[in-house]
This record gives sequence, structure tokens and C-alpha cells, in this order.
Amino acid sequence: MAQAYTKETFTRYADPGHGWLKVSGLAILRAGLDPARDFSSCSYWKRDKAGELHFYLEEDCDAGIFLAAYYGKHRAMPLVKLKHSNSTSKIRGFNHLPHGDRFDANMMEAAKVWREMQAA
Repeated sequence: MAQAYTKETFTRYADPGHGWLKVSGLAILRAGLDPARDFSSCSYWKRDKAGELHFYLEEDCDAGIFLAAYYGKHRAMPLVKLKHSNSTSKIRGFNHLPHGDRFDANMMEAAKVWREMQAA
């Protein structure tokens, strides 16, 4: 079966060493996640000029946790566009998230979701 996609689009930022998925605070809450409890300290947050909170979820674990939760809510994946820079990303200077107490459990749940998607 072909993968279903929603019309929602997120941006993945990458520099030569790492990458992050930019997600609004509202999208995190709609996915049923809590930024203070559900992610690692490898992710970042920042408010934009309008005061809206954005999270930059590191690509190896935290972005997968978010995307698995998103898939669980929508039974479809969002579109992801890539913005790559050949220099160090300014994201590295943003505020770190705390290491959440539910991070390890979320990693196990995300792996389960990804296995189910592969089997479908």
C-alpha cells in the first residue's frame, strides 16, 4: 500500500553535521506530545518575532518521535521539505530542550510505529 500524506508541511534544516525538523508548538500539542517531557536535550526551541514557539527536533531521535505521534493521530505522514546549509546552522545557538522523562519510552513507541508502517 502506498504511503498516505497530509497537506501539512514541515521543514527539515540541515548543516554539514546534523539536521532538525522545525515544528510549531501547536503541532507538538496536537500530536499529544509535551516538549518538556517527550524529547531529548539534543533538540532546541525558539520564539519567532511574533512570539510563536517553534521546536527544532533533532533528526536521529526526536523528529522520529514526533513523526510517529503525528502518524498515530492522522494515519498519514506530513510532507517534509529540506533546507540545507554548507555552514554551521544558527539552530545550534537556540535554547536546548530538557531531557524528558518520557524520552526512552517514546523512542520504543516510535520504533514500534515505524515497524508497523514497514509491515503495512
